[in-house]
Amino acid sequence: MLTTEKVIALTTWIKNWKNTYGEKPSLEECITWVEWNFEDSSVSESVKQSIQEVLCCNDF
Repeated sequence: MLTTEKVIALTTWIKNWKNTYGEKPSLEECITWVEWNFEDSSVSESVKQSIQEVLCCNDF
């Protein structure tokens, strides 16, 4: 489950990525970042879906 803290951190990271590279990161890059940043090596399908929703909802 993505907590509010994780959603905020992921949103900030996506924004920084877009500012740096000029495009949004891929879903796989976001999943890798969540695994690395939160030391969670087993991201469930529901968390992957939540990450996808955060990615889609952050069209800055």
